[in-house]
Amino acid sequence: MLRYESVNRIRFQSQVVIHVAATLRLGCLCPQATNPLYFYQRFWNSEVAFQYRCMIEHDKIMRQKVQRLMKEPPADYTIAAHLLSVKDPATGKPLTPRQLRAEIAIFMAAGFETTSHAITWCLAVLAAHQDIQQKVLEELTAEGLAP
Repeated sequence: MLRYESVNRIRFQSQVVIHVAATLRLGCLCPQATNPLYFYQRFWNSEVAFQYRCMIEHDKIMRQKVQRLMKEPPADYTIAAHLLSVKDPATGKPLTPRQLRAEIAIFMAAGFETTSHAITWCLAVLAAHQDIQQKVLEELTAEGLAP
């Protein structure tokens, strides 16, 4: 049985992951706008250097994703397909690869956060209600989805 302490640990770990992701991505952008020496701090500040490397790696991964999407468009019902079909109302042109990267990154971050919170909440509620937890286990077992 899942205990309340386990759910709290899982919830804390998911919050840490969210915080680290937000700090690495968003924290890298804000200092660049407010501190003119931020770019040079990576040479003497190990935390800034780490954030810079993370941002470079994130941008590389997102560029690869956008290139793959543009080469092989996904099914029409996906968010990515919708983003590929969006046109700028002022110019009538599709989104640039840079704009696509930004939009996809936002959906990934938002989807990760909401999904982790929903899962954490479900686990907390199940831990608080042992009878419901047992019913869920029985249903999963009946479907062959539990050991």
